Amino acid sequence: MNEQENPIIEQLKGMTQLKWGREQQSYFEQIVKDCRPVQCERMRDVLTAKQLEFIKGFYHAQQKQCYRNAAELVFLMERADWLFPESVRYIEGYAYCMFPIEHAFVKYGDRYIDPTFERACHLDVRKELYASLIELEPDTLRRYLLETGHYGNLYQYDYWLKHDSIRAAAIRQMNE
Repeated sequence: MNEQENPIIEQLKGMTQLKWGREQQSYFEQIVKDCRPVQCERMRDVLTAKQLEFIKGFYHAQQKQCYRNAAELVFLMERADWLFPESVRYIEGYAYCMFPIEHAFVKYGDRYIDPTFERACHLDVRKELYASLIELEPDTLRRYLLETGHYGNLYQYDYWLKHDSIRAAAIRQMNE
């Protein structure tokens, strides 16, 4: 599916047409520039039986906790690098559920998996639409979580680091 057919990107483009202040307008325009359609696959199609068994023993996804679920799976896979030799990244972006919702999932190697929708919500992720905004290496993810003091909205935080250092510094100070 290309960008023109992806309703997530189309609706985000529509957000740029609304009357926003200059800063908010720039933010939404950057979201549209950064947004890329991706396709998640079932974990069993991406991971080996041994990898899945390991995850099952140490990890439990929870509904309505996508940011935490994705971060915890990234850290688990990173710590077990002897079993997960490919790169692992935390992804923030969108999933489409009648309208785009902010969502987090995982990239292992060059393939995407969604532990929340698959494991906690029991959805067939192959039928869902996704778009990626930001891909964070485990070290950057860890640093951002420590700096912000919470899961989620890390794309927004990264945007502020690049475009509004005063706002980013205020977030860091609030969490000290």
